[in-house]
Amino acid sequence: MVRLMKTKKQNALGIRISDTFYEQERKLNASSVAHLVQIQDFVIADAHYVTLNDPRFAGDWLSDMPLHVPQSNSDLRFRHYFDDPKLTANRAGIELRVEYRGDKSADGWPYKQVIKVGASGSEEDHTLDRLEYPAKLRRGLPVLEAVEGAGASFLKAAFNKGKLADVALFPLIQIVSQRWKLLYHPDGDKDTQIELSTDMARARAFTGFTWDLFQVEMEMKKGDPKILADEEARLRKVFRDLTVETRSKPAPGFDHLAGILDKKPMRDFVRINLSQGRFRVYPELQNLLP
Repeated sequence: MVRLMKTKKQNALGIRISDTFYEQERKLNASSVAHLVQIQDFVIADAHYVTLNDPRFAGDWLSDMPLHVPQSNSDLRFRHYFDDPKLTANRAGIELRVEYRGDKSADGWPYKQVIKVGASGSEEDHTLDRLEYPAKLRRGLPVLEAVEGAGASFLKAAFNKGKLADVALFPLIQIVSQRWKLLYHPDGDKDTQIELSTDMARARAFTGFTWDLFQVEMEMKKGDPKILADEEARLRKVFRDLTVETRSKPAPGFDHLAGILDKKPMRDFVRINLSQGRFRVYPELQNLLP
């Protein structure tokens, strides 16, 4: 992750714009919670993963998520992913999400918006390279005006709008995840810093389509991003059943929605029934789908 500029400020729209980052990361899919726990135990014990923060075992699981295992150095994340009924953002390589920050909201900004623009990985290079535009919000609805400069121009072109305030977005996907993180210097190299995390998540589209995620992420914080390939190879050598993931977490849901929202009646259904601010009632809409 490379910090591109410092723009921390608050404006009249109730936005606190944060630094813009260039994110570089690799993802691997595991098969289960137990699989992720094995990986966590391995990286804690292996001398290669020289840490900056000692793991502390204190995680507490959601009672309604059947993923019960002890966790360490972990936090819960509640995310809504937004797009228009034509999936314009998704098809343009744009990820729009608003995350509820839970007990991190003591500063008066309970929501975090993250907009990512860039390329997914490929068979030749598994690295996801994306510009990340974060901002803190007071309400759980996206505010595209938080993106400035070239990012704003890209969003306007993608949505074919002169003003970002004119873009109508709808909450289409919800993901609840438990994340464990370890920040380390590979083999103690102080010039290189990587954040390795594991995510176990429940995901759901507004139609009722659900899927589970068990992922390992390696994000470059400092140093040459080419080293990510070596770090990925190291884990896959030990855990041969890990598979490469070159897309972001909501991708299966957007794949599902693409076939549905290509039909105009369903796009109209989204506009009429899935208005902003009513996302939490969307399971009840499932029986109304044509």
